[in-house]
Amino acid sequence: MSQRRLPLSLQLAIAAWSVIAARAGAARPTATVSVPRRAVAGSAAARELVLIGRAWWNQPELVEALELTDAQRTKMNDSLTHSVESQRAAQPQQRQHQKTFEQALANGDWATARKEATALRDGLANTWAAQTALKIDVLSQLTAAQRQIVASRYPQLLRQPSVFGLPKASPPQRPAVATPHS
Repeated sequence: MSQRRLPLSLQLAIAAWSVIAARAGAARPTATVSVPRRAVAGSAAARELVLIGRAWWNQPELVEALELTDAQRTKMNDSLTHSVESQRAAQPQQRQHQKTFEQALANGDWATARKEATALRDGLANTWAAQTALKIDVLSQLTAAQRQIVASRYPQLLRQPSVFGLPKASPPQRPAVATPHS
């Protein structure tokens, strides 16, 4: 009998629900609950669930390859949640700077445009710093052996600024076969 894999989106949803259940002190979910997408689409919990499910450490391939524990993943998810919440808090101010910048350009108010451009640049720098801090916090949860696997098989996790997505693994290194010289 052939074994069929669940679609990745379903695997992610199950993994994310497992994390939320673990946070609540429950065991792994035993039944899947069907909730209409519109019912939770706008909720903060739904957005958090989607983000947690997209994080690389919740991808089944990486969970298996790195032998990640539930405790590690819970700490990583907590770091992600904290980072996203703090970045979300800064978004309204960034939107206001963008709006004021565009209005200043339209009005020919160059001094205000320069001031708002500086504020936008600083906001982007803060976002980059938050993403980098999150990456460090997440990677600090790995053991030395797990970090070695990341560095050798998934180096893009170290390079990419985001913690989202599933990187393609590097092909396993095969030992060179010595060929006799004639």
